[in-house]
Amino acid sequence: LVADAFVWIARKNAPDLDPNIALVGVQNCSGMRLDEIIPANSEITVKTVRDIMAFDNDMVLMEPMSPQLFKDMLENSVSAVENTDGRFLQISGFSYVWDTLGYPGFGRVQSAMLDDGTMMIENYEVVDGAPSVYVATNNFSAGQVGPVGDDFDEFRQIDLRANLGSSYFKAVLDYITAEDGLDSLIT
Repeated sequence: LVADAFVWIARKNAPDLDPNIALVGVQNCSGMRLDEIIPANSEITVKTVRDIMAFDNDMVLMEPMSPQLFKDMLENSVSAVENTDGRFLQISGFSYVWDTLGYPGFGRVQSAMLDDGTMMIENYEVVDGAPSVYVATNNFSAGQVGPVGDDFDEFRQIDLRANLGSSYFKAVLDYITAEDGLDSLIT
């Protein structure tokens, strides 16, 4: 839901996106709080969303990320998953498969596919001709405020395209309540 909100806000607030370049969203787990399960059919309040999105991070859109940097970002995401250090990414716009037995940092991501069916990674390798992608994320993960969040140095290698004019808390809250978002219905 959080990364879906990032894609949603990027589409709304960055209308000059090239329609031939896919847009994905990522959120590092350490940027989300609230260590409890929210029961099905329960009320989610503004306070609940604020408790989850607890920091003052802003939404940003990065210039297109190369397929190799995309793979590197995903490898980074799962490189220390056994340590639960917060770098594991919540994602939108793609799916991927990773192997816990692979070598951390460059040998865990088996495959990745954009939502439109475009393969980015197969058999642990970037697919020849795989496209670059826009990435919507928070300014902490993107390294726009101080050090790169959760060591996502991949973002240091691409330029900021736009500040999306919203905090990550507000992006999630608006996505939940907007008619063209979830329209207050989380299923």
